[in-house]
Amino acid sequence: VKATVYGGPTKEYPVTILGGNDIAKIDVTPTSIAVNPGETVAVSAKITTKTGSVIALQPGEFQLQVTDGLGKVNGNTFTASDNMAVGELTVKVDTASTTVRVSVGGVEKPFYSFDIAKTLKFKAIPAVGVTGSFRFTQGEEPVFRGAGAAILAYDFSSTPDLRIAYGTFDPPLDLPGMPIGIGLWVYGDGGNGHWLRARVVDASGKEKLLNLAENVNWKGWQHVTADIPVDVKYPIKLTDIYLVADKGTTQDSGTLYFDELSLLNPATSGDIGSKKPDVLTDQKEVTAGNTAILHLGADFAVSLTNPQKNGFYSVSAKQVWDTQLPTPGYNPVMPLYELTAEKDGDSASEFPAAMQIQVNAKNAKDISKARLMQWDEQKAAWVQIPQVMDARTGLITAKTGKFGLLGLMADARPAPVFTDTADSWAKDLISTMAARKIVSGYPGGQFMPGKGVTRAEFVTLLANTLGWSTETPEIRFKDDIPLWAQGNIGAAVNKGVVKGYDDGTFKPDKVINRAEMAAIVDKSLALPNSSQPSNYKDAKQIPAWAVQSIRNTKASGVITGAGNRFRPKDIANRAEATAVMAKILEYFVLKQ
Repeated sequence: VKATVYGGPTKEYPVTILGGNDIAKIDVTPTSIAVNPGETVAVSAKITTKTGSVIALQPGEFQLQVTDGLGKVNGNTFTASDNMAVGELTVKVDTASTTVRVSVGGVEKPFYSFDIAKTLKFKAIPAVGVTGSFRFTQGEEPVFRGAGAAILAYDFSSTPDLRIAYGTFDPPLDLPGMPIGIGLWVYGDGGNGHWLRARVVDASGKEKLLNLAENVNWKGWQHVTADIPVDVKYPIKLTDIYLVADKGTTQDSGTLYFDELSLLNPATSGDIGSKKPDVLTDQKEVTAGNTAILHLGADFAVSLTNPQKNGFYSVSAKQVWDTQLPTPGYNPVMPLYELTAEKDGDSASEFPAAMQIQVNAKNAKDISKARLMQWDEQKAAWVQIPQVMDARTGLITAKTGKFGLLGLMADARPAPVFTDTADSWAKDLISTMAARKIVSGYPGGQFMPGKGVTRAEFVTLLANTLGWSTETPEIRFKDDIPLWAQGNIGAAVNKGVVKGYDDGTFKPDKVINRAEMAAIVDKSLALPNSSQPSNYKDAKQIPAWAVQSIRNTKASGVITGAGNRFRPKDIANRAEATAVMAKILEYFVLKQ
């Protein structure tokens, strides 16, 4: 090429025309593309010639092509389609070309449940003036799923200027793979008008700020997500989740809870067009005096016996493969199961007799921690229904009188450990029943197996075992009932299981004897009257009012003596009461 300066000299410059045969390789940035639907990415390229020269290409010096359905190209930019897709972006320079893997959309999967201990720290801007804390939850504080969550407490009341409360992970959380977004369950504190964000650091040390919610304006649990910028360099680490109050906004204080951090991972070819699990369903009609059994595959069955003269029920069962409901203390084992019914054409929430449910717990990692739970709409919580498990087969058999949502759950809470049960004959039963939250111990880690059980305690054990809902007693007693026992005593009194004394008191703290225990159990299970004498050696010591109840509890196998003695006047201690609850559970679920 000749170049002449106006009025000056002319000089020749050599020009090499490069073709595809001269190119050793093409380097593309980014080296792979993982984006959300509709996002746009700028693509750059450089070539290395066979002589070793490296040349950065300008837009227009290379062409882009994409797999059908993946998106569109315009010059050096790629814009993803609106649907999940996987394919390739081809970069062409003359006859040379290279390809870049592209995934549009992703699959969200749980990553960190806040069950595993990490070091959490609180930081603030300004460092003086904004106070708070970042820690794991304790006791009854809100948890969305599993055994734990994190709580970010903040106080923005000291200044109207910019305020930031950081919940910091130390060290940062390594986010594996190439996530294109994160998700988080957040328990809002009722609408503070503040901005919730997260911060990640990429492989080049650059910080990227993610927007989880522009306004935390909700109360209770809500799922939020944030996109990870397309120019991030992997791998990345999550350093903080933080709350921002802009200058002039509300000066307040509050708390947010965080649980189940999830990663939105790029779609793979296996995700595209993947078939969702088939939803199994069943439906039966149950006329008065008849029994029907519904099945959902081999893992779920429900048996219903409609009492005589009780109308016509149409009952349906189906699998549920997703849930947005919180499961504090538990991790769901999918699928869940939904029971619905109509009675004589109208929607029904309850069945007139207890339904027997059978669920195979083989999909639970630890069947000893598997629990069958039912969603209580009034409490907005999962409750454990009466159940027994065959440890050999993994089959859980349970009973409930209510229709609704049922779920097999893995108990994520640590099992209670007691300091004083090692020498108790009932230590294994105590551990099992405590793990199921039917019995509990005292502060300091004691169970006190030899301590006498009071009327309030025994009624509470019955309510826990048989799944009674709390009730207000129809009778008002003159003495004070402990707050923790009021609803259970109300249920027992209203069911006719227990009653007060002639002086109008209930005497909740009175320790019961074994004869009284038998009478209460007899009424709670409505045991059939046995005509066979108990034939205990100490039968003459049994009060007349307890004779039939002790016959009934012996015949049913719920309460038996030792050495052919019943010891009716001996106190019923906590170890004995625990063993009786296990027998009650077995009888109620399997034999009644």
